Amino acid sequence: MNNNLLDRIKLIVAEKGEKALTDSGLFSNCLADLARDEPKPQKTALIKCVEHNFVRILKDAEESDRDNRKGHLAQRLNEEEGLDLKLCEEAVNLLAAVLFENKGITEEPMRQPSTEKDIAIAELEVELGALQVAYKKLQADYGRLQIAYDALNTGKQKPSKNLPKFQITSLKLGNFDVDYRWLTTPGGRLSASNIRIFTPVITYDSVMDEPDVEFYVKIIDQAGRLQRDPRISPAGYTYCFNTKITCGTNQKLKFDGWGDPFHSIYHAGLWTVEVWRGGVGLISQQVRIN
Repeated sequence: MNNNLLDRIKLIVAEKGEKALTDSGLFSNCLADLARDEPKPQKTALIKCVEHNFVRILKDAEESDRDNRKGHLAQRLNEEEGLDLKLCEEAVNLLAAVLFENKGITEEPMRQPSTEKDIAIAELEVELGALQVAYKKLQADYGRLQIAYDALNTGKQKPSKNLPKFQITSLKLGNFDVDYRWLTTPGGRLSASNIRIFTPVITYDSVMDEPDVEFYVKIIDQAGRLQRDPRISPAGYTYCFNTKITCGTNQKLKFDGWGDPFHSIYHAGLWTVEVWRGGVGLISQQVRIN
C-alpha cells in the first residue's frame, strides 16, 4: 500500500470531511493540490472509486462481508474502467483504510510544516492549487465564449449541443443496481418502482482525446424540480461526473447515475435529463417513467 498517498487522503478528509470521498470533482481537485507528486495511475483509480460511489457501498457492507465486498468492487472497477486489477485492489484498500482503520481522522489537526523550507513549499503548493483552479475556469469560459462567437457568425441564436471539437449525438437513460447490473438497459421502458440508479449513456463524436473532462448533469421532474442533495450536489445541478474523452465517432460513454441502490426515489411522470459542460448545455432529453 502506498502509505504516502494514504497520508494525503487522510489530510484531505481532515480538511474537507468525508464528503470529499463522495464528490469526485472535489476529491480530484484535492488530490491535485495535496498529492500532485503521487503516481497518476493510483490517483486515477481512486477518483474512479469515488465516481462509482464505492465509499457508500463499503460503508453499507457488514464488517464480516467487507473483504468480499472489496474484492468484488476491485473486480468491477477492473471490468468497467479497464484498469489493472492490482491497481484497483490497492485503490479500494486505500479507501477502506481511511474509512475503517482511522475513525478519528476528521478530528485530527493538519500537520504543520516544521522547517522554513517546508513552510515555503506548502505556501507554493497552496498558490499552485489556486492557479490550477483558476486555469480550469478560464478554459471553461473560453469554450463558452468561443461557442457563442461561432453561433453568432453562423446565424444561430444560441448554442445547444456543440463544444469545440466535441459533439453529443444522442442521450439514453437506463437504470442499474448496487452491483452495476442493468435493471433497465439504456432506452428501455422505465418503471418508477424498479428504478435504483438512474443513469445517462451518451453517444458522441470527438476529434481529439481529452484525459480529464467534467460534465454536469441536471435531473428535473415533471413539476420542474431539480433533483439534488445539498450536501454533495454542485450549485444548480444534480451531480458532476469526471471522465476521459476518446477520439472517434459514435463513441459510447456511461455516466455515473443518481438514485438510491436500495429503493426508488423516482415517481411516475415525464422527466428531463440535461448534460452540461463548461456552463453550456450540450443536450436535453425527456424520458417517461411509468
